[in-house]
Amino acid sequence: MAENSVNEAELREIFASEILDKIQKGEPVSYDRVRIKGELDLSKLDLPTERVARMKYAIQYQKPDESKVIRSSIEITNSKFDAKVNSHNNLFSGPVNFHYTTFSGDADFSEATFRDKADFAEAAFCDCVHFIGATFSRDASFIGATFCGNADFEETVFIRTTFSGDANFIGATFCRDANFRGTAFSRIANFRGSAFSRIANFMWTTFSSEANFRNAIFRGDADFRDANLSGDTDFRNAIFRGDTDFRNTIFSRDADFRNTIFSRDANFRNTIFSRDANFGEEDGLHNHRQGRFRHAKHE
Repeated sequence: MAENSVNEAELREIFASEILDKIQKGEPVSYDRVRIKGELDLSKLDLPTERVARMKYAIQYQKPDESKVIRSSIEITNSKFDAKVNSHNNLFSGPVNFHYTTFSGDADFSEATFRDKADFAEAAFCDCVHFIGATFSRDASFIGATFCGNADFEETVFIRTTFSGDANFIGATFCRDANFRGTAFSRIANFRGSAFSRIANFMWTTFSSEANFRNAIFRGDADFRDANLSGDTDFRNAIFRGDTDFRNTIFSRDADFRNTIFSRDANFRNTIFSRDANFGEEDGLHNHRQGRFRHAKHE
């Protein structure tokens, strides 16, 4: 797991209650090189609420249509949370910056709304982290972030998350399952050089713009079934060590698989390539098992 650049002995200790007090008052939160003691539970705050648009699944499961509004800008960098962080169903109206910060306990951002930029670059998530149903209205950066859990870790979850700005996961590391099922990427989704150690689930995911998986490594199974890729897709030099499933996937623009390695079964049954699908001349289909690309459709 990526290590924080700050020696823990150099961190100044503060209590989570200090941060909660500032948020309650609407004051800016700005800390660098601190160790936060105690659980940061934003659900306990008495904050104004705002009606937010909910996705179909949230309506189906009768999720609340109001979120507690956090008006404070949040900047906690080069720091460490010792306990859980609960930001379920919060609306962040200002920018959020957790650059190079370690989350030692569970981090719950389910159904959170980020109206401004969200920066989790180089952050380390040591336990469960949930972004189920979260909405990122502007750019979201997870560059170099590490998603690794202990023995009780289940999965990194971005199920049904909406990214309206660019989603940047360049060089991110997923030590356990990474679940992006049903996620909507409205702009660029960049996973260049990312490493998926176990299952990578992109089933039913919508990529409305460019999707970049160049140099990515999938050590476990990769599931892209029923995904819709509307922009150019780049899998150049990607490595798939486990089974790969692109059944019923739609590539609306160019798909580049040059120098991609499929070590095990790759299923492209009923996959639709509306434009060019480039698997290269030397490292193309003849290097892989017969039948893997059978029934793929080129329109």
